[in-house]
Amino acid sequence: MPGASQHSGMQSSATHQSRAEITDVQQKLRAEKLYQGKIDGMLGPQTRRALADYQKQNGLRVTANLDRETRNSLLGNMGTGSPPPSATHTMPAPSQGTAQSPAPAPGGTGAAPSGANPASGR
Repeated sequence: MPGASQHSGMQSSATHQSRAEITDVQQKLRAEKLYQGKIDGMLGPQTRRALADYQKQNGLRVTANLDRETRNSLLGNMGTGSPPPSATHTMPAPSQGTAQSPAPAPGGTGAAPSGANPASGR
């Protein structure tokens, strides 16, 4: 019979949460001075109380659960340090001049960046 009460709360959450996600939430709640408990990745009574306080302070529906709205508010895109997918494959800004121009400049009278201009007539 040891630990019987510990296992009963595992299915009470509205969304599936990993231990790592709950750890992130606990750290965020602690940073906001709402959670003083152990950072253990468990959705226990202190974490639920802190979630309810966070929800009240931020105008969210008070459920004391880590629902989708609360998770997005707490963690958002910056929660776990993972950038949004669109930010991971952007083109870098030119930092070393224009080594490869897509097309020659109109008129062909300007100096070429790397030697003679083949369109100059020679």
